[in-house]
Amino acid sequence: MVEFGLKISRSVYSLLCHQIDQITKGGFYVFFRKFCKILTVLLIIPLVLLVRILRPLILIRFGMIDSDRIGAISSKLELYLCKKEIDKHNRIFDLFCYLRPVSNKQLMKMYSRILNITSFDELLYKCNRMFIGYKVHEVPLIEGVDGMGRDINNLLGSTKPHICFTNEEDIKGSAALRDIGLPDGAPFILFHARDSAYLDKVHTKRSRSQWAVHDYRDSNIQNYCAAAEALTERGYYALRIGSVVKEALDNTNPKVVDYATRYRTDFLDIYLMSKCQFVLGSPCGITHVAYDLFRKPIAWVNATHLEFMWTWNPSVMYIPKKYWLRDERRFMRFREIFETGVGRYSYTQEYEEYGIELVENTSEEINDLVIEMDERLKESWQTTEEDGELQKRFWGYFPKSNLHGDEIRARIGSKFLRDNCELLD
Repeated sequence: MVEFGLKISRSVYSLLCHQIDQITKGGFYVFFRKFCKILTVLLIIPLVLLVRILRPLILIRFGMIDSDRIGAISSKLELYLCKKEIDKHNRIFDLFCYLRPVSNKQLMKMYSRILNITSFDELLYKCNRMFIGYKVHEVPLIEGVDGMGRDINNLLGSTKPHICFTNEEDIKGSAALRDIGLPDGAPFILFHARDSAYLDKVHTKRSRSQWAVHDYRDSNIQNYCAAAEALTERGYYALRIGSVVKEALDNTNPKVVDYATRYRTDFLDIYLMSKCQFVLGSPCGITHVAYDLFRKPIAWVNATHLEFMWTWNPSVMYIPKKYWLRDERRFMRFREIFETGVGRYSYTQEYEEYGIELVENTSEEINDLVIEMDERLKESWQTTEEDGELQKRFWGYFPKSNLHGDEIRARIGSKFLRDNCELLD
């Protein structure tokens, strides 16, 4: 007990020294800012205590939205709304605050119409954590080890989308599509390749090494162009999306539009996802949004950390990167990936230390997947006995864990498995 008290004393002393040092360096401005913050906290504490007094009558909870990443906004908030709809809790009042910078202001605007979201709630959220039992008064947002909400109970499949556009926004969106060059009613798909450009721009004050750990997820957008071209021959327009991208498309087809570099806005990002036929891309935040918010089918390519795949989603198809073992000069088989734990690797360094080089999907592999997706959506795809057997073999190696639900509903691209059946040995 004495030792515990000494630890607290040292922590308080260290905190005080740090604050004094900052005031000494920053002068009156820093002192005034800290004084105002302390005064605000002192005024808020009675409110937090009142929340606890009112708990027998009404449970007031505070939630923090990871608004700097668009995938975290969409997955966690949409799943929260799904669960709220299904559970139908009474006598619960939830308040939300959000982090800055906001990755997509239109999305936050739309959620603000149906949720209680204010910047003031951040102070309430933090002050609540100063008291014992604070978790009772925190909104339980669904999360996974990948930082995204994992819909293992198929909440999204059991409910309809919760956000919608106003009439004025629909008119604005339709006009924007015409400005881009899409005729009224023309079907279109969205495609995207993850790169590091967004985090490079957002986190300019931090060392790049802090987010370079996710570089293993990157891929080359030019390898997606053949699939985009093929889809235009099938009657679609293909729009490349992305908040911040490294390079423009090398493409002259008028029906393949580099929306990300020419037309991109926060509003249109969300509007396009609500109107597209499906999304082609690597697993990342912006492609998550389309299914989370609007239940759109996803063709995911260049998939990595395979144990984190969205197995519960019947509208999802995958093809993974291949795992090349440098020393042995061969590709890892799927059974090896899962049995060794490599399928859980979430950082670039882990792959490097194991001696793995991740090989991107080829243009042909990506093209094969989107053709299958298109034909499945049009109900013209013919599944062979061989395809069914290859799917069973792949998912037979897949480990069961709390990351997944009771049923596998996702699919691996049929042509990919046929062409790489040696990886199933």
